[in-house]
Amino acid sequence: MKKVLLLLFSFSFISIVQADCIRCKTDSGSELACTGASKYEIISKCGRPDYYETVTEEKTGSISGDSINVKIEVVELLYYNCGEGQNIRILKIRGGELISIRDGDRSSGPIKCW
Repeated sequence: MKKVLLLLFSFSFISIVQADCIRCKTDSGSELACTGASKYEIISKCGRPDYYETVTEEKTGSISGDSINVKIEVVELLYYNCGEGQNIRILKIRGGELISIRDGDRSSGPIKCW
């Protein structure tokens, strides 16, 4: 019974870790890039993204008398087309560090990440 519980706990932990990581196919197998990784580390493991854009995000705002204060941050979005049957993975970089990974639309082509 203890082994079954340990195994179930291990699988639940693995699924949590995978939610914040992208696994990229390489010549020697695969590489994992997770939140907290640098942009350099991501590109060295996953290659150049299929698409790249820089966007601004409004983070906070306040109104004080006649003035409006808004804090805007610039983030980079790296898009990886993971291949047939997979979703495009969108990696958000702030300050050179990976802060989130989300799924986009369905991809096409050879499988190169998951």
